[in-house]
Amino acid sequence: MIKAGLKVVSTVLLLDEISYAMGRYPDYGFSKGTPRRGGHGMYEHTLWRMELGGPGDPLFGLYGLSRVLEGLDVELADRARALVGRGCEVGLGMTQEFLDGEEGSDGLNFSLGAVAWLARAGAGIDIDQLVLRARLDE
Repeated sequence: MIKAGLKVVSTVLLLDEISYAMGRYPDYGFSKGTPRRGGHGMYEHTLWRMELGGPGDPLFGLYGLSRVLEGLDVELADRARALVGRGCEVGLGMTQEFLDGEEGSDGLNFSLGAVAWLARAGAGIDIDQLVLRARLDE
């Protein structure tokens, strides 16, 4: 399974400022200076995240993420690039999960169009790959 989102991180701008610059509210986010989950201090950065598909989405798999990225508006890429110019970090954040011992994988594929969109946005790529182990008590 692959989960992915476009993220903007800033140590200067607040969530409303990033939302305005991106032309939409995030699917998930928080501002610098808000309390951390569990009450352990304050966030030292702002996070704006737009989900790109998700579990059960038939577009995900070997080529699904590329199709999603290719389908994003170039205006969104230009808005993200402008935030890079203001000191923000823009990236594609992904998590790919496998069951321990699972045969084969859908892998990760980035088409030329998907790479071009990410480049236009000034976005990096952050990939987490997690192996999920079966619980022995099940």
